[in-house]
Amino acid sequence: MERANKLEVLKKNEEFNFNHINEFGKQLEIEVPLQKPQIIENNRFINKTEKNTSVIDLATEKLFKFCYDCQEYSLKLSIPSNYSNHLINENRNYVYTGKKLPTNWQIDYYKIFINNNFSNNLINSLILALEKISMEHHLSFVEIAVAFVQGAISYDDNKLKQESRQKRFPIETLDLKFGVCEDTSILLAKIFELSGYDFLFVEFPKANHLGIAVKVENDKRGIRFLKNTYTYIETTSYNAIGIMPKIMAGNVKLDKSPLLFRTTNNINNFEEFYRFVNIRDKKCEQFGENYYQLDCQAQILTKKMKELEHWIELERKVISKNPINENIALFNLKVNEYNQLNSKLNELNLQMR
Repeated sequence: MERANKLEVLKKNEEFNFNHINEFGKQLEIEVPLQKPQIIENNRFINKTEKNTSVIDLATEKLFKFCYDCQEYSLKLSIPSNYSNHLINENRNYVYTGKKLPTNWQIDYYKIFINNNFSNNLINSLILALEKISMEHHLSFVEIAVAFVQGAISYDDNKLKQESRQKRFPIETLDLKFGVCEDTSILLAKIFELSGYDFLFVEFPKANHLGIAVKVENDKRGIRFLKNTYTYIETTSYNAIGIMPKIMAGNVKLDKSPLLFRTTNNINNFEEFYRFVNIRDKKCEQFGENYYQLDCQAQILTKKMKELEHWIELERKVISKNPINENIALFNLKVNEYNQLNSKLNELNLQMR
């Protein structure tokens, strides 16, 4: 992304030309091809060995931090220390018999990760913590749940570079605190599954990307599926609910017609969506369409710069009518303040790339 231009201070009798700031936002990472299903022809899948059913008696407490609309949040979760013993024999591949791949095999494939019950207690604890935050701050559960996944889970650049990789169960993603699109999407899907929301997996084969969509009553930009409407959610980084990224890193565009897979029997929708959209659109109009892609610090800087922009515009009109104005010194101080904030925002933008 381009860097915002600096503002120039005024000399007496000199006209000030204001340049609007550019927008900032984190580029989303594209994925390597989604893992292909395992094929077993003319044979049933071999029975797995008996699972470890030992009692979990140890746990590691982990701190998760994320932000939403200039506010920072944190919560703690106790991750079972020996969870890997319980997952070691879990199948992560889609297995079928015959030579023809079943229609909509992806539904059963994603269910492998969603319907695994081992992490239910952990996810339910997370849901309770997120519900508490949403009630205390008068926000919807969906907004806070999405912000948690987008912000508390870092992007796994190393996994992205791997030619062969495995999808992670939600408990693994929470323990590692990082993942790629498939990991964060599965985590959010698990949260929605246990909290009763109807959702879809949204798969972009050409862009090698995966996202989630939650059911809403009405969304002009939404995704239609079986007479219902769903709104898209990007899970890999901060992004506004209901807005699909226009372009991915490397100038890769998302597929115009993604594949949709519904794995749940839930019926709840995002009831607060209409209220959220009104707030979202107003803030995007006021602070830029990429406002929700920024972290808290960048959002705060953007708001301060917008306030200064308004003041500078008004004062510029006054000075243009009276070049010999005592307020020129104050005007220049405000311009310098704006430039300092702009430099900080550019630094943050570079760090987010």
